[in-house]
Amino acid sequence: MNKAPILITSNLNKNFGNQPVLENINFEVKKGEKIALIGENGTGKTTLIKIISGLLKPTSGIVQIDECDMHNNNIEKPAIGICIDELMLEQRLSVFENLEFYAKLMPIKNPTNEIGKLLEIFACNHIVNAQIDLLSSGMQQRINLIRSLLNIKEQKILLLDEPTKNLDHNSKKTLMNKIFCKDDLTIIVATHDIDNISSWASKIIEIKNNKIEIKEI
Repeated sequence: MNKAPILITSNLNKNFGNQPVLENINFEVKKGEKIALIGENGTGKTTLIKIISGLLKPTSGIVQIDECDMHNNNIEKPAIGICIDELMLEQRLSVFENLEFYAKLMPIKNPTNEIGKLLEIFACNHIVNAQIDLLSSGMQQRINLIRSLLNIKEQKILLLDEPTKNLDHNSKKTLMNKIFCKDDLTIIVATHDIDNISSWASKIIEIKNNKIEIKEI
């Protein structure tokens, strides 16, 4: 029996001023699929991630996650995770304070326990009280990833924009082995790190000339 799609994009278009960035984008993602979103710099990968998440409105078209229109402000949206290249952390707060703030916005039964588990997975226990702006770019990226994973058990989809940027080898390995390989997790990853795509992705979506090409792996 075929799985119903968890994500549907229908006739998506996005212009910035008179400049088209995405044209007639149509694709579906089923539960458990792992999508590698690739393309040259400036082709619209981050734009598409933001549109799917609801952070950015398309010029036209519809995004549905779990049958909910992500750009209808009058309905409750499904839980998603998102990590984009723009650091979504308060620089003057500690690692724990940042994660606790986001966790309290989510229906997590034991946020302190969940934060502790993720800090351990990404080997960040020792920096729990460190101020964000004093951390290296690699450590900041780890914490940004952890923030996006706090409600992973409730997420319908996880959207990651260049998640391996600034990560060391061990952190990349952790991301692949602990997150990308979860069978029931639906993920879209915008990435330039294409060498290992075949080890985790089930499908490639390439943005080229404002349109997409879909390739099965």
